Amino acid sequence: MKRSLAQSALDELLVIAWKRGTREAGEQLVVRWQPRLWRHARLLTDSPDDASEAVQSAWASMVRAKHSLRDPGRFGPWAYRIVTRRCADIVRHRQRTRQTPPGVLDSVTLHESPPDDRTEPLHAALASLPGDERAMLTLVHVDGLPLRYVAEIFEIPIGTVKSRLHATRARLRRHIEGDEHE
Repeated sequence: MKRSLAQSALDELLVIAWKRGTREAGEQLVVRWQPRLWRHARLLTDSPDDASEAVQSAWASMVRAKHSLRDPGRFGPWAYRIVTRRCADIVRHRQRTRQTPPGVLDSVTLHESPPDDRTEPLHAALASLPGDERAMLTLVHVDGLPLRYVAEIFEIPIGTVKSRLHATRARLRRHIEGDEHE
């Protein structure tokens, strides 16, 4: 699902107004971006509570650092990168304190409807992936982000994004076909 030119232009105008101090523009950015950023955080943390904490912290950081965003057209990758960093902080903290999330993908779906018999293998395969791999797949195939943006979000070369996506798709294919041995 590619974002339309009109959606991108509206986001860019909202960012410009937000950076100039228009509160309503900032509120509209939250309305437009909150669901995508939360889904991204949920995929990375495997916890709805941690995802909410990460996104809330990220928005606070974005408000403080909004003037550092030089190109308003790059708001999406910038926001995703900040959320990704907050998620990494939370996951590191959880690992240090040995906390475990309540359940993998218990409330995340790629579609509004619950999985049926045809999509159950896909959902099971997605649940078997680490959070960063699920997040990359979602950013590319659900949000329609270009690979260069995904590389920027995860702060890795574009070639690494391509190879990880290729390996992840192969792993999904093997899982769905019933051959889980790598």
